[in-house]
Amino acid sequence: MDIFERIKKEQDGFSKSFKKVADFICSNYEEVAFMSITEVAKRSGVSESVIVRFSAALGYSGFIEMKKNIAEKVKENLKLPNRMTSSSLSENMSANEIMTAVLAKDMENILYTSKEPYNKSFEQIVREIHDAKKVYIIGNRGLYKIAELTELLLTPIGIPCISINAEDSIQFQQLNSMRKNCVLLAFSLPRYSSHTYTAIKIAKKYHCKTIVISDSIFSPDAKAADLSLEITVKSYTYLNSYCAIVSMINAIITAIGVLYKTETLNSLNRLENFLQNFQVIESYSKNNSESEKRISQSKTS
Repeated sequence: MDIFERIKKEQDGFSKSFKKVADFICSNYEEVAFMSITEVAKRSGVSESVIVRFSAALGYSGFIEMKKNIAEKVKENLKLPNRMTSSSLSENMSANEIMTAVLAKDMENILYTSKEPYNKSFEQIVREIHDAKKVYIIGNRGLYKIAELTELLLTPIGIPCISINAEDSIQFQQLNSMRKNCVLLAFSLPRYSSHTYTAIKIAKKYHCKTIVISDSIFSPDAKAADLSLEITVKSYTYLNSYCAIVSMINAIITAIGVLYKTETLNSLNRLENFLQNFQVIESYSKNNSESEKRISQSKTS
């Protein structure tokens, strides 16, 4: 019997304080799996002793056992087939209906992210990235592609950075070159990677600032970092939605560009001069025109 079944079975006998705890756990169980008893008590609006008694009332030996049961539930829900089957979308829907639902969910993710009360460190994060001697951007699986995108967008405005695949041992070794005044920017979503957590520990050893963008500030990586931003990643399928995380990257890069406009313009002008001097743009335009010409000729013939 999992914790939700136990809560449902015992809820009629709950006191007012127990109901607060139950409501909080049911609404935030993915976060509770990584929270301390102090954090759960504070967020629930009750004392730690109430949490202990609540755990006992559900048949657990204590908070630790209850939290372990919640973590097992979270792990089970993260299995790809389970995530897919839990979707509220139906195979009876049309493709256009699915498209509308998915886009609406992504807009909702961005809206929730913009209103997230824990994202008060955004301004400091922008400053840390701008001032960094070098930014190491790390992610695993799909998040590595997000790290590559971030590197691609930061480089033109003069931010020295490098993207690292957390699961590539050769790339991971580049963290050894970190020095003071460098920044580690990590992307962390379920299923969380132990490699990302290790990277944060390494960065701290070198006295580097650590920044994590995650689905929860209570995730293991976010809790270990100096600064964090919380983004909403809910989706109708087996994957996390990357919409809000890409929007957050856009917000960071835009903020750097606007707040440090002179430096940004200098970097962009240097890049533009480089492209012009080496005829990169002209070469691309010429090749593109020749391709269009060949296509036009083939259609005529």
